[in-house]
Amino acid sequence: MAGRSTAHIMPWFDDHYHLVEKFHGFQNAKYVADGYTKAIDWIEQTVNEEKINCNFSRVDGYLYPHDDSVGTRDKLHKEFDVCKKLGLNVDMVDLGKDPSSGGIGTAMRFPNSGQFDPIKYVNGLAKAVASKGGKIHETTKVGKIENNQVTTEDGIVVTGGDVVLATFTPLHREQLIHSFQQPELYYAIGLKLPKGSVKKALWWDTATPCHTVRIEEKEDYDVLLVAGEYHNAGKKSVEYLDAYSILEKWAKDRWTSACEVICKWTGQVYQPVGYVPLIGPDPLAGKTGDLIAWDQLVVTAEVYSPKRRAKITKETVTGTGVRIWNTIEGIKDLLPFAGSDSVDIEDLAPCGGCVVQSGARKMAVYKDEKGCLHKFSAICPHLGCVVKWNPVDGVFNCPCHGSIFDHHGTVINGPANDNLAALD
Repeated sequence: MAGRSTAHIMPWFDDHYHLVEKFHGFQNAKYVADGYTKAIDWIEQTVNEEKINCNFSRVDGYLYPHDDSVGTRDKLHKEFDVCKKLGLNVDMVDLGKDPSSGGIGTAMRFPNSGQFDPIKYVNGLAKAVASKGGKIHETTKVGKIENNQVTTEDGIVVTGGDVVLATFTPLHREQLIHSFQQPELYYAIGLKLPKGSVKKALWWDTATPCHTVRIEEKEDYDVLLVAGEYHNAGKKSVEYLDAYSILEKWAKDRWTSACEVICKWTGQVYQPVGYVPLIGPDPLAGKTGDLIAWDQLVVTAEVYSPKRRAKITKETVTGTGVRIWNTIEGIKDLLPFAGSDSVDIEDLAPCGGCVVQSGARKMAVYKDEKGCLHKFSAICPHLGCVVKWNPVDGVFNCPCHGSIFDHHGTVINGPANDNLAALD
């Protein structure tokens, strides 16, 4: 998903620091705030030391009200007060509703935020690792992870002191982890801008979830990169809206110099219970020594820990309910005729897909540009939920844990490790 990132490197936590403090307490909220700030410094230091050409730059970040209501203004000031208390470098500014700043008035400024090209950065990190003796094995698929051993799909076993999953979501059947986070899709567009017509900065509104905006500079023009319109992964195909058009209108209503859309894409994120990401040792691993070592080395381990206890609040009850319901829906769809699209596969348009009942089984179907039908099991090989056709990306999404399969059933995003089974 790095290539689909909109590449905001920000000290602001987009689920809001006042909620992190409410849920985890002041000290843990401060750990998170300090960590975000230090992460930007580390990226800048690494870029400079390793001479990574990734267009890294420091820019101001602005959090601004998504509407003019009293409640929204109060929310902004509440966030400001908590950020000041946490020691973040922030101030309130009046941008004068300048068109180059999206017509925004009052905003909360985060100086020294950052942006970069994420692919150039990741490639630069890979070169740095290789130059220091590290080995990177591309196109090598992991089939099994057990304690400190990794087995590839070709049967090669690699043993190390520890196994680190830097994979966005765990690539195994760790139900405890997957139950604590909800996969969500978002949409992004790039609109062409006259050179210099919009202030180079990062912009985030206070909506939940928020819209994000930044500038990508080209030689003869600029690009306004806008992201938003989040929704749960694995919706029914008929429930998809024209999110790109909605984003385009939203952007042009605010940044009035924006011209035509020149690029668009989707991405996926995971929203954890309790706002803060799940980072740390496998909560079901048998090696308690690893847990002790982690706690000794990382003072912030508890706030990020996958085995942390969820505090009961209105927000977490609602969030947990959504996650449980999505899993129930994904499993309920196994029942005959539940979870099937109301379509005859012969009537599918070219490059279209669907999920239908075929006898006792659920079948995922794709019709290629030549009119040929390709059929697969619609059962996600991760934990058995029924996938859904995504007409925007032309893929099958799992509503339970976020696995993605291309139109030929090949897994392109975990936690699933296997493809959808081909059917005759």
